[in-house]
Amino acid sequence: MKTFTMKLTKNLTISQIKNRRFLKKEARKMRGIILDLGCGDGEYSEILAQNPHNHIIALDANKNLCQRIPHKNNLKVVHSDAHNLPFKNNSFDAVFCNTVLEHVKEPNQIIKEIKRVLKPQGKLLISIPFLQEIHSDPDDYQRYTPEGLRNLLNKHKIQTIRQHCDYGALNTIEYLLLGSIVWRLRLPFKKNFPEGYLYVLYLALLLSVTKISHILFYPLQKRDQHFLTQVTCIGIKK
Repeated sequence: MKTFTMKLTKNLTISQIKNRRFLKKEARKMRGIILDLGCGDGEYSEILAQNPHNHIIALDANKNLCQRIPHKNNLKVVHSDAHNLPFKNNSFDAVFCNTVLEHVKEPNQIIKEIKRVLKPQGKLLISIPFLQEIHSDPDDYQRYTPEGLRNLLNKHKIQTIRQHCDYGALNTIEYLLLGSIVWRLRLPFKKNFPEGYLYVLYLALLLSVTKISHILFYPLQKRDQHFLTQVTCIGIKK
């Protein structure tokens, strides 16, 4: 059930589909020695490694996740804490960091370490949720607005050259409704029956209406810039 609901969250909202498409596109553009910081199940590590000229280090603090990633000639998996990266200064041409910063106690230390291991003019792609449910709790500590993330990077002399956000009020409502369904379905059967399942059906109805509304008013979503689910910054080490 847990794997199934995780796949639901990744693939059923317009927000997630758009964001994953953007991240995959940008990952394929990265070149050189690349650190996938907080690699999780290695989804993006494998995309980065599709270019045989790249050399990828996939790092995560979760040892179980690290063990699931298949090793390749140009893909090495490292189990380590992102607060103290086990690499020399100026080691990487690029760092890919997706949905990590919300789960660390000291985000300033993480950015400081990223800057240390990046080569001069090295590229950073960092993505973090804004309006999303609490996840991987209890290790979920913060969210960042677009300006907040730019400010954090600038403080560590990483210049933001491009920003991508999943804007839209309906976009956000759709994401939160699906999150509500997912978390309810993760409860044991006895805790849900019968009211919990009626609640899931009601949320599913709201989700369907919101999804249809989102499609109808899609052109307006980019203008709803006070509502967003995800913030992504692409920066360069000064």
